[in-house]
Amino acid sequence: MEKTVQSALSLTLGKGGENEDEAILLSQIQEIREQFDKQFTRWPPHINLLYPFIGEDEFETEVSRLGEVLKEVSPFSISFPSLSSFDHSRSSTAWADPTCENNQIHTLQSLCESVFPHCSDLSRFQGGYSPHLTLGQFKKSKLRSFLSNVFILFNNHDYISLF
Repeated sequence: MEKTVQSALSLTLGKGGENEDEAILLSQIQEIREQFDKQFTRWPPHINLLYPFIGEDEFETEVSRLGEVLKEVSPFSISFPSLSSFDHSRSSTAWADPTCENNQIHTLQSLCESVFPHCSDLSRFQGGYSPHLTLGQFKKSKLRSFLSNVFILFNNHDYISLF
């Protein structure tokens, strides 16, 4: 079973059922991503759990293994109380920091990784798995201004129900 950068196992925002506040926040996230995220057309707004992941040709047979493990996970809501960034050699990636009760994103990621241990790349970073919602990529000189302006938007909304 090979993994590929063409797929990911992720929590995807905006799959229906949002209340009005959630729909507004999702719309604003998408406006930001459309302008600043070079992967806007490739990926919907999401929080990766496993990346890279298995190829699409293996989904039907392999992903069904998640069913038993995920039965243990109750629905939960996520808030984005802060923004942060990852620094790269020439640029930075700005992201919204997802938070939920009882660290459920980490629990969910660990459960998924237990089914697909060969897809543990996100856990191998220094500091371990760091859930995030990418908003865009920036020259380092533009990052601080972006984060200051966008933080106001995120403080005006409470949460998004995800799972």
